[in-house]
Amino acid sequence: MITRLPRQAVLRYLERLADDLTPRQAQRLAGLADLIDGDGRIPMADALEVATPGGGDAKAQDAFRKFRAAFDEAAAEADVGVRLVSDQRKAPPRDRVCWFEGEDLAGDELAARSRRGADRRRGDETVTGTVSEVLPPTAPEAGHGGGVIHVEVARKASDHVRRREREFVDLLSEQASATPGGYRITSLVAALLGTDLEGERRRLREASDLVVELDCAASRLDVHPGATTRRPLRIALEGVARGARPAPEIVHETSRPFSQQPDRRAKVAFVQRVLDVIAEVLQAPAAPGGPLEPEKWARGMVSRPQLGGEPVTSQVGETSLSSDALTEPASRRLGEPLPAVARLVTWATEPSPGARHLCALLGDVGMGKTTTAQLFTLALLDRREHDPTVPLPILFDLRDLPARVVRETAGLRQILQALLDAGDLGRVPTVDEVLGLVASGRCVLIFDGLDEVLVHLEPHAGQVFTRTLWRATEELWRSQPAESRADRPSKLLLSCRTHYFRSIRDEANHFTGQHRDGPTGTDYLALLMLPFGEEQVRAYLAANVPGADVDRLLDLIGSVHNLREIAERPLTLRMIAEQLETIEQAKLAGHTVRAVDLYGSFVRQWLERDDGKHSLIPDHKQLLMEHLAAQLWRSGRASWGVADVEQWMLEFLAGRPELQLHYPARAPALWKEDLRTATFLVRHNDDTFGFAHTSLREYFLARYLERALQLPPEQARASWQLAVPSPETLDFLGQLLARHDDRQKAQSRTALAAIATQPPDGRADAAAVLAFAYTLAAARAGHPDHTPAGRVLTGANLAGWRIDGGTRRLSLRGSSLAGANLTAAVIRDVDLAGTDLTAATLTRAEIHDSSLRDADLQRTELAGTIFRNCDLSAVRWTDSTAHYTQALFCTQPPDALRAGWLVAPTEAPHATHARLTSFTGHRGWVNGGVWSPDGSRILTASEDGSARVWDGVSGQELLAFAGHGDEVNGGAWSPDGLRVLTAGGDGVARVWDAVSGQELLILSGHDGRVWDVAWSPDGSRVLTAGADGSARMWDAVSGQELLILSGHDGRVWDVAWSPDGSRFLTVGADGSARVWDGVSGQKLLIFAGHGDGVNSGVWSSDGLRVLTAGGDGVARVWDAVSGQELLTFAGHSGRVWDAAWSPDGLRVLTAGADGVARVWDAVSGQELLILSGHDGPVWDVAWSPDGSRILTTGDDGSVRVWDAVSGQELPSFADSGYDGVTDG
Repeated sequence: MITRLPRQAVLRYLERLADDLTPRQAQRLAGLADLIDGDGRIPMADALEVATPGGGDAKAQDAFRKFRAAFDEAAAEADVGVRLVSDQRKAPPRDRVCWFEGEDLAGDELAARSRRGADRRRGDETVTGTVSEVLPPTAPEAGHGGGVIHVEVARKASDHVRRREREFVDLLSEQASATPGGYRITSLVAALLGTDLEGERRRLREASDLVVELDCAASRLDVHPGATTRRPLRIALEGVARGARPAPEIVHETSRPFSQQPDRRAKVAFVQRVLDVIAEVLQAPAAPGGPLEPEKWARGMVSRPQLGGEPVTSQVGETSLSSDALTEPASRRLGEPLPAVARLVTWATEPSPGARHLCALLGDVGMGKTTTAQLFTLALLDRREHDPTVPLPILFDLRDLPARVVRETAGLRQILQALLDAGDLGRVPTVDEVLGLVASGRCVLIFDGLDEVLVHLEPHAGQVFTRTLWRATEELWRSQPAESRADRPSKLLLSCRTHYFRSIRDEANHFTGQHRDGPTGTDYLALLMLPFGEEQVRAYLAANVPGADVDRLLDLIGSVHNLREIAERPLTLRMIAEQLETIEQAKLAGHTVRAVDLYGSFVRQWLERDDGKHSLIPDHKQLLMEHLAAQLWRSGRASWGVADVEQWMLEFLAGRPELQLHYPARAPALWKEDLRTATFLVRHNDDTFGFAHTSLREYFLARYLERALQLPPEQARASWQLAVPSPETLDFLGQLLARHDDRQKAQSRTALAAIATQPPDGRADAAAVLAFAYTLAAARAGHPDHTPAGRVLTGANLAGWRIDGGTRRLSLRGSSLAGANLTAAVIRDVDLAGTDLTAATLTRAEIHDSSLRDADLQRTELAGTIFRNCDLSAVRWTDSTAHYTQALFCTQPPDALRAGWLVAPTEAPHATHARLTSFTGHRGWVNGGVWSPDGSRILTASEDGSARVWDGVSGQELLAFAGHGDEVNGGAWSPDGLRVLTAGGDGVARVWDAVSGQELLILSGHDGRVWDVAWSPDGSRVLTAGADGSARMWDAVSGQELLILSGHDGRVWDVAWSPDGSRFLTVGADGSARVWDGVSGQKLLIFAGHGDGVNSGVWSSDGLRVLTAGGDGVARVWDAVSGQELLTFAGHSGRVWDAAWSPDGLRVLTAGADGVARVWDAVSGQELLILSGHDGPVWDVAWSPDGSRILTTGDDGSVRVWDAVSGQELPSFADSGYDGVTDG
């Protein structure tokens, strides 16, 4: 194929022409090759300077024509198919281009190699599979490691400041890339001309895990668009006077800002401290409505990093009601089913620069991932023959990758070199040529079988390996000079077995959270292979069963228990097609046909096909396969060298004299040949032998474990000394045991019980742990097992395990888990009554819906442990170590005052009516109350025309603001806590000094009452809500009116700024809530759904959700971007007057006309607490800044403070003295 050539291809041609060119020609042609951009073009002006230096444009162009002609002539005489051509435009050189043209040898060789690899499939006729796109979860989840960090720079800055910003960004990128787990750094410090800066700034902020804002004089007044998942970090780029902004906004300072660091070493140290801060912030959960990762906050609690320079006050979110497990495990959300190959071709050929360039093809074992990758490769190659713009597919099978390279944590170059060397015939391109083609942006790099590598690596090493592949195309693309770079990177496809991952969260995080150093969720496409539907099964049978009556075959498959489900996988469907006669006989005999039966029949058929060729008896060959599978699993390898396999076989036979009795003479050479040619084994390109398919290895390993249970107890235990194998292996084992007769089942149960309950020295060995893993698999699938109670798991490492019985309660009564490591385990619906957990490690473990009655948890490590809906009666806790340990809705939990514990109400509702010491203050009902930013003071607004400030602990009145000519409807603190804003029934808002009480400003303009007020996050502007149907924006210093916002049909009850100040919210008596642009005042969204007026509205701390309180008795959560309703809180028997998010965004507080305040789980919507004590409607609610206390104000004139975990009323506030409220 004649095409425009990339640099590496041109250099190969020049090597072939070395003897046909003069030294000057060769030098200048090499110089031209270095000018080739990502699209193969060379700017004509640059080409003239290199090839024909000197002279004017006309002279240079004439010389260049002669230069091209001489080169073309030399190539033609040497029979080398390359030319140097130029466009024919009549234009100045600066507007023209030239290029080298010819056959792309490396590309053609790679295409041929990929075609050979794609043809390495079985000879049966294939049927195209179906895929669905894996959509993002409905609720975002906290990130896992790594991250995308966006560095925000000043909108307008001098060249000097820009240089400082660029230096910081470059150093941060350099140091972050060297950090384990890494971060990807984005910035607009070097934005390309023509970029929509504001749109791109919003996109980058919203796509990032954390925003770092560089603080300097030029950036102080910038207000940035776009919601962020966490509060941005503000890093000192240049010295800024401390009074320039509130101190809490500078979250990282040293004695000198970045610009004053004396040398590179000091600047690197500064950047490293910034990375420490970033790591600390990312360890803490983001505030969005996803569940909190216990590991992150527990680790943060026990080991917070100390920073150099000036100390930084860090904020820790409330965690008492937050956990992954507060909701059911996330389910995978799928798009519509589509033909797999067609969907992949569409993805690969999407020309948009913003198209997703990464794809993960996921599927269970036998679902056809490899076949799909091969068919996709062939489809692209076929299209390229007619359309050279179709990207070149470069297919690599990771099964060909030697174990040595895998374990060395090699870089991309070493990985590609090993794959290229993996026994392929014919010439293959060099690694540099492959890298050059990928860097050109015109390829699809396909890595098939990622799970075959990951299964042999520790999780971290597996993530490092995946990240190396995942980032390959983008990093190669970015390595090209910006001016010659293609408009998008090459695309990359990874196929992987879904069951490699423990959960959907692991699956997502392995490709994003792990990083995501690399891709965000918007960067990659995840496709899940779907089971075959009836039409696909029908098409396969018609194509692969000659002369078949497809309808009869489908009836047969449908009539056999579970066979229809088995037929949904291409691999097992092939087995069914080859064993239809056997299946029909089993049906007639009334036998159940299981997947393991198909594999067994498959193995027998293969052995029968080789009948007459065996030097080893077929039964002995099957026994060899079972033991080989076990030995491979013990070794942690998928294949062995031929010498190792042969030596092992001879030693195995030598150790089994009963087998050798069947052979009159030893024939080791013939035995070796028989083993090497066994149908079950294949020779890989690196001259190692392994099983032809992973599922075959799992089948034989299950057979090995099953056979071992028939041995004497000690031999059975010795055979079971294995690491826990795959879930498929355990399922095969369960199916094998289910086939046994009653006598065999009883013998297997006895053997399993002995392994589980009688470990040597009283401590769990590998066999006991494996037996426990089988118990869990058997309980979930209904396979035979022994009684699980009373097992000995003393000292077992069960970290990260999911322990449950599926739909049935699992009994572990009286078991010993003493000293066991259960870190981050998730235990659900398990009977642990009387269990010995002494000295066990339960750090970050989650135990749900389980009984621990009479369990022994003495000396147990409980940091970050969560007990939810558990029976904790008579548990012994002596000397256990608790740290942010939670007992939520548990029976007889520990004392709530016990150190380290956070205890929510027990199953019995806890209602307290404690009467508190009263004080005299307001002489009317209290309309609202709000905490100061530091949580030390409380501002209240009252019907009596005053606003008052109280000490948050003692309840002592500190200040009174009098000046409104009518009631005060609400109030707000400035972000720095130095000023107070009040809303008056007299139609004005007033600004007061929060220290002296002096009135500073009067904001007048509304025609009627002012119902609510709010400060912008930077304290420079305020919002007011009026009875005249308008909201107004004011300058907080001058008092000048900046904007009038009209749109509500009726009163505007409430206003609120988004956390980043880019938007604000208004709610009105017309039943709607509206979002407006914080600068222009343009209306962005309307939330409509309440059946009555909306009384209050508030943003979540991440700016991604909005909470509204309605006159219809319901509070609602909305998506602040799409406007979609996400959740409702219904429980009040009257209007909901107010609502508030907890600081961590995990709980919601509502105030009701029914006289109670209620606390809700912000993820599940479950009601957590009822705060009853007010005599009349509750008007207003607020959380303390640390989330530990709740403030309520009521129609009875009282202000009450409550413990946010237990719901207990705290002795700090009392009645205002209005309406005869009694002292207590």
